[in-house]
Amino acid sequence: MGKVPTEADPREPLRRYVISDEEIRHLEAVLAGAARSQLRPPAVLGRLTELYLQPSASRQPDRALELVEQGLAMVANGDPLYPKLLHYTAAALRAVQTSPAGALGHGGRAARLDRDAWLLSLDPVPGDAVLFAGQWGDWAWQNEVWDEAAEAYEGAALALTRIVLRSTPGIMARLDLLSQHANLAPRSAFAYARIERAKEAVTVLERAGDLLSAFGSQRRDLDKLGAMGKTELRDRLLAVNSESVAQNSAQPDSYGRSPVSKQQAQTRVDAMVKEIRAIPGMARFATPAGWADVSDVAQAQPIAYLATTDKGTVVLTVTPAAKSIACLPVTQQDILSAVREFFLSEYEDGPADSHDALMKALDWLSRLMFSVFQAVGGDHRVLLVPFGLLAQLPLHAACAMLPATDTQPARNHFWFHPSHVTYVGSARSWLACKERSRQVRVPGALVVNSPAPLPAEFDELLLSDFERDVVASHFPVTELTGTDATDDRILAALPEADVAHFICHGQIDKRLRYTGVLIVADQKILTVRHLENLPGLTARLVFLSACTSGMTALGVAQLASIPTALVGVGAAAVIATFWKTDEMATLLVVTRFHDLWQGGRGADLAEALGQARVWLATSRADVLRAAVPAAALAGRAGQRLASCQDEDQPYSHPWFWAPFFLLGA
Repeated sequence: MGKVPTEADPREPLRRYVISDEEIRHLEAVLAGAARSQLRPPAVLGRLTELYLQPSASRQPDRALELVEQGLAMVANGDPLYPKLLHYTAAALRAVQTSPAGALGHGGRAARLDRDAWLLSLDPVPGDAVLFAGQWGDWAWQNEVWDEAAEAYEGAALALTRIVLRSTPGIMARLDLLSQHANLAPRSAFAYARIERAKEAVTVLERAGDLLSAFGSQRRDLDKLGAMGKTELRDRLLAVNSESVAQNSAQPDSYGRSPVSKQQAQTRVDAMVKEIRAIPGMARFATPAGWADVSDVAQAQPIAYLATTDKGTVVLTVTPAAKSIACLPVTQQDILSAVREFFLSEYEDGPADSHDALMKALDWLSRLMFSVFQAVGGDHRVLLVPFGLLAQLPLHAACAMLPATDTQPARNHFWFHPSHVTYVGSARSWLACKERSRQVRVPGALVVNSPAPLPAEFDELLLSDFERDVVASHFPVTELTGTDATDDRILAALPEADVAHFICHGQIDKRLRYTGVLIVADQKILTVRHLENLPGLTARLVFLSACTSGMTALGVAQLASIPTALVGVGAAAVIATFWKTDEMATLLVVTRFHDLWQGGRGADLAEALGQARVWLATSRADVLRAAVPAAALAGRAGQRLASCQDEDQPYSHPWFWAPFFLLGA
């Protein structure tokens, strides 16, 4: 397996402090004049306040409030300590046994102080803005003060976005940072939903979902500037931005503030961005995704956001006519418990046969997708934006297990036809994919076929040449196979392809937060890190038939996977898999898909993939055998299909057809 290099940690850490009784005694002695400290008096008071507010044996909220009020009286707006003391005052007001009149509530003094602390920190010290708003949100969440929880977590998420976009250049550094705060956007959305503010809840999730693809979209916008004849403006922005990035290595001062040079560089970038937004057609340049994007998408197709928290799951569906909210009593732990057996079977060392475990998981997921089904008015097309653990699950195949009746046997009821569910990272991402899907292209396909040599644990792919032949029957093919299918040659060839088709092995990589990776030549792997900066990708479709190729990073809210990386750098759509796939089932899906998409039947990607899955699930064995060459049935990979009775439906179980999914447009 290829070596995965490490990345530096984010430049601006989010600070946490260690509680020390010895430090408390020392600082109290400083206040009493019995000891000395290098800290200024208000800093001593602030630090003591923080220590007295921690959940420990030393917790003394009344003493904390007394001290922080003294410290706040010593400083003015503009002092680096001022935002911290505002936040500590707010925290103390909430912690004391009897809060002063007017202290609590959405319009109370504590909330006003935390708003000010967040706003004053947002630009100079966004790490503190995350910390202040996050702690405010944690208090409100624990006490189910939904309006404050919604606002506070949204503020923390906005500050985190600034850190991610400005300070963390590599995908793994961004994922490390996002994993520390994976609950911000889902909790904010859930809280907004509890107070029936659907627009705000959707906006929070849309921004979070678009965060990782923002890098690619901004690069494409710069290319658009060049195409508009604004090359001088584009080059000037790139130069100014390079200056700002160079300042990222500058360390904050002892108060956590960015150096003046870094602040000045960012100010110049902001001015250039404002200039570009004034150009017709560029109003959304470098802006966070939001409600306008969601509204645009909903006019074409309903879109549903699903996010789970420790208090429940929120399902937010937007259609041209309405916004729907469902807050379900389904927690993160509930979901994990429901899918644990299937995950252990597929990705760890659990039982080899995961079919029954999958059906239990799909039955359990049915309650989530039923909410979407109701919101869109039945079995219609819908875009899904899943967050967290839900992004690793086949929501498109969720089904209710209906018991037997006097007139019907027990059966599975699928809420949506497979062609009706498409996954997207965000509404804005889908809009970009839709625009790219309309581009005029020169037909041609890159096929990556059976890279070699393989790691010892992988078997030879027996049907790969047949799968290649299917693609070649519809496109002129450039093939990279065997020892030629190296990561460097694949990355060099991808930008030239209209369609890219990967016939190789895949697996999940624990070192990369369980994302799917592709096994390429020389026993190396192709990962999200190789793809996130790929220049000039314009593929209409990338088909990843490899096992687990679509698995997304675990422990972060956002979709982060090879498919989302490919969409982020320019692919209009990606078809990938959630888990291990049967090689013959894959060949059949690929065969039927291309027949429907490129064989003159006029189906779009979603329709072609959905119908291919239905055909695989419902067709008799004799029909399926007739769809593949006789030579494909002769070997070990064809044995299951070859040995079936004509009337059998050998691939009816969702395990065979449900791993395939579409991301994009």
